[in-house]
Amino acid sequence: FHDFENTFRTSPQIQRRVELHDPQAKSILESKPWLVLDKDIHLEVGDRLLFCVTSRETFHDEHVLREVHTTGDVLRYTGQTSITTRIGTVQFSGGDVLVGGDPIRGYLDRHGQPLDPVQFFEDGGYSMVTGAPFRPA
Repeated sequence: FHDFENTFRTSPQIQRRVELHDPQAKSILESKPWLVLDKDIHLEVGDRLLFCVTSRETFHDEHVLREVHTTGDVLRYTGQTSITTRIGTVQFSGGDVLVGGDPIRGYLDRHGQPLDPVQFFEDGGYSMVTGAPFRPA
């Protein structure tokens, strides 16, 4: 395959929870140039945040992206409930980025947790279908 210049990828929205457990986690997030907080909003140690982001990537070749555009919302959980309030946005546009080099998704992969992580049964679960096992044709 050689037609990379006409190839793009739009990723579905990802949602990640980020908890600011200590001053270092708060400082790291505040230092990110792609984070734009709404007016009069300040992050606090102990904040529980939800990031909802989408990306569009245009390829230059197999290893380099010509353009990356990532945008989304940042929400803060209020109290101990699952109610959220929008406190800002994330925005990144860049060119000549290595594949997998989106800084927002990289941060969320390192510091965030999936909103609904996959959970497996300890014993592997059980089959709800009785009889002979399914065999594809």
